Order: sequence, then structure tokens, then C-alpha cells
Amino acid sequence: MSITANDGVSIVLPVHDLGPKLGEVVTAWAGTLRKMKTDFEILCVLDGPTEADMAAADKAAATEPNLKLLKHESKRGIGAVLRTALPECRFDLVAHVVPNYPYTAGDLAVFLDRIQNKDERLGMAPALVAGCRTGRPVPAFWKALGVVYRGFLRVALGIPSEPLPGWLGFGEHLRAWRVWFVYGVPFQDPNCGMRLYRKDALTRFPIQSDGDFVHVELAAKCTFVTSILDEVLLTGKPDPLPASDWSDAGQVFRNPQFFDPTLKPAAVADVEAAAV
Repeated sequence: MSITANDGVSIVLPVHDLGPKLGEVVTAWAGTLRKMKTDFEILCVLDGPTEADMAAADKAAATEPNLKLLKHESKRGIGAVLRTALPECRFDLVAHVVPNYPYTAGDLAVFLDRIQNKDERLGMAPALVAGCRTGRPVPAFWKALGVVYRGFLRVALGIPSEPLPGWLGFGEHLRAWRVWFVYGVPFQDPNCGMRLYRKDALTRFPIQSDGDFVHVELAAKCTFVTSILDEVLLTGKPDPLPASDWSDAGQVFRNPQFFDPTLKPAAVADVEAAAV
């Protein structure tokens, strides 16, 4: 089920050292969304921009009426970009796309379908739909090991398991296992920079991570509050995966925050209002 033209989606686009390619990215996403006949906005957050970024952003804004520019004076990361963009998002569905990998704009249609589908048993729709990058062949050794592993799960535990949809690299797959074991997030590609959220799911807790670990943080917090998550396969690409920065993972792990300490809980606010 697709969203209607009245629902709309906010696209958050972090930009750092993208230069003239920015115009191509904005054109691709705006063109795809217009073909889908849905309302949209693109929030371009210039994250420590170069002069080329600024020139390209100004040029794109002059030709794309649905583009809004925001700016960080220095590079802060995707988590900080989301904190800046969320208060400016007009729509209830918020997607972010990190342009350091050639994501396909047309894949967004699958995200929008998935986020509307309710779980039959729980009667809930996903709060988050994440992408999984595909297209790189799995090396022969790991493919054979996967066959043995899936056979063991089937025979010994009666658990069906699907083969890897693509090879992300040993380090990335090891991170995926770590994320599943430590945070309870069973994503095959926890670092994927293309995701779709319900805005109310993002605004119910503070975003602590500045860097790429925000992808894990938000999924883990959604899981903790019993929201439903989903993961979809993206159009296959042979491109190498960019490095990710998890330098603030330890800080979030040691002191996870699930509410904004500057905001009073609704129940407390109601009691204080009644007392007045």
C-alpha cells in the first residue's frame, strides 16, 4: 500500500564535500518523488560545507522549490544532521539518505509500502524501515560456510535462514552480529545510510550519536520501546562500502537516554497545571 499524495515525506540529505554532484542527487530524488505523485520536501543539511558545496546548494535551491537549506559551520555527522533537520520536517514520514553511496531513489517506493503494512498479530506498522545494500558477490569460502551454518540451523534447531543477499565485508558482517547480540537489532546491514522513519518514533527520545552509530542507536531505541522494525533489500550495486564512524558508540552504550531531560513527562505537566 503506497502513501497518498496528501501524506508526503521529508527527505533529509546530509552534505559534506559533495560539490556539483549535489545537484544530481537533488534532481534524482525530486524527480522520483514527483513521479510517485506524493508531496515532499528535501532538507539539505550542509554539514561543514566546502565552497563547492555552497555553490551547488544555492544553484539547486534556485531551481527546486521543495528544497530547504540548513547549515553546520563544521562537520558534525549524520546524527547531528538529524537533530538539526527533525524540527524542520513538515511530514510524518522522514527519510534520510547519506550520499556517500549511490543509493537508488526509486527504492524509496518499497520503503513507503513497507512502513504502511501492519503486522497481522500485533496490529502495528513499522516505526523504521532500513535498507540493506546488495550486489557484491559473497566470496566462495563464506558462501560455503553459510551453507553449512544454515543447514545446522535447519536440522538442529528447526530455524530457517536465508543466505546473505550480498557481501558487505567481513568487518561489516561482524558488526551486524554484534549489533544483534548487544542491542537486539537483527539487521543484516546496520550501517546502511538509507532509512525511513515515522517522525513520532524519532522525537520520543533524544538522538545522542553525532556520527554513523546513530543508525544503530535509533534502531535499538525503537526496539527497546517495542516498535516494529523492517529491512528491505536495495537495488544491487557493485560499489565498495564507505567507512563508518562508531567513535561515540561507547558513550551511548554506557549512558543511553530514552527521554529528553529538558521536557517534563505529560503526567507531571498535567498535575502541575491542575495545581495552578
